[in-house]
Amino acid sequence: MGKTRKPRGRRSSGEKFAAFLLASVMIVVGTTIVMFSCDKLKERKAVTSRFRESMDEAARYAASGHWNAAASAYERALECKPGDRMVLDKLASAKTQVSKLVDIHSSDGEKMLAAGDWRAAILSLGKALSLGATDQAVLEGLERAKAGEKRRQVAMNLEQAGIQWVDIPGGSFVMGSPTGPADAKPAHRVAIKPFQMARTEVTFKQYRACVEAKACAPPHVADSQCFIWNGSEWARAQLAASFQADDQPAVCVDWAQAKAFSEWVGGRLPTEAEWEYAARSAGKVSTYPWGDEPPSCERAVMNHGAPGCGRNSTWPVCSKPKGNTRQGLCDTAGNAWEWTQDWYRDTYTGAAGDGSAWEGPGSSHRAYRGGSWLFDATWAQTRWRNGFDGSPTNDTGLRPVRPAR
Repeated sequence: MGKTRKPRGRRSSGEKFAAFLLASVMIVVGTTIVMFSCDKLKERKAVTSRFRESMDEAARYAASGHWNAAASAYERALECKPGDRMVLDKLASAKTQVSKLVDIHSSDGEKMLAAGDWRAAILSLGKALSLGATDQAVLEGLERAKAGEKRRQVAMNLEQAGIQWVDIPGGSFVMGSPTGPADAKPAHRVAIKPFQMARTEVTFKQYRACVEAKACAPPHVADSQCFIWNGSEWARAQLAASFQADDQPAVCVDWAQAKAFSEWVGGRLPTEAEWEYAARSAGKVSTYPWGDEPPSCERAVMNHGAPGCGRNSTWPVCSKPKGNTRQGLCDTAGNAWEWTQDWYRDTYTGAAGDGSAWEGPGSSHRAYRGGSWLFDATWAQTRWRNGFDGSPTNDTGLRPVRPAR
């Protein structure tokens, strides 16, 4: 008797869902495998392309003698094919060439240093460093060359500007006054190191040399940015031609411009202490630069009967030699105020005793000293002070200092 076939039962809904889920997973896995294979293929092609590009680039650099760049390109090629013997050999050859170039430029730089050709030395030693030189002698040589070039440039600037330097001996003095204005108190002792100060206030001719050298911005004589006293008030305007002769003080120069010029000639702005010490003939007890004799237009350009001793402007520098200091500085009283390095404060409380500038907080004005053609004799006294926000005026100029030689 034959076997009867057991009828197949219908699958439950759970079994159907499991079958559907399994099929879906298999599809996803299959797709992922295909995508992964494609990504790997693309990555291999990209690596091959980068390798070829790096090698071609290295070959171009090597052909033109740019061995440092060639070595960098070979190193990028090795990132694509680590350990490739051909690339390693080419990299080693490029580095050997770089080392030879370093030696050549270092040697040339030393020769230029010995000859005093600072610019050529800077160029050669700079190339050696750019190629990876690590020898301390190369670094020191480059610094010597830069210092030598700076000295050469300053000497040229001084020749162009024609600055005459006056030796100011060191010493100590009592700065300020116990009986003078409030901002000159308290009187305090200050030690001053020897230094040199320009004999005259900087003239328009001297300042123009800095402008022509592109180291200074033009004075604000024509841009209506200079504060001009018009007889009743300060207003921004153009500077009259009567102020602008070659030998007149360079006014309408702001504080930053005064600083730039001073640095261009190898110096800096004086500190207030240095300025007062120099104006008092190296710290002598005197009311004016010339001593205690009464002020007059024979000694200073000031508002004495009329502004500018009747000219209503500055005068050529050193027009009043009777008002010189004992060291021969001209116009430290009158003609033009002179910018200093210090921020202006209305007291000397806390002032340094070493003659350094006040650079701390507490003011938005820069100190300037000496009086001007517009102010009366009171302001020409060596202890009297003033301050402004650094803007240019038609009665403010500059006089640089530098370390003693």
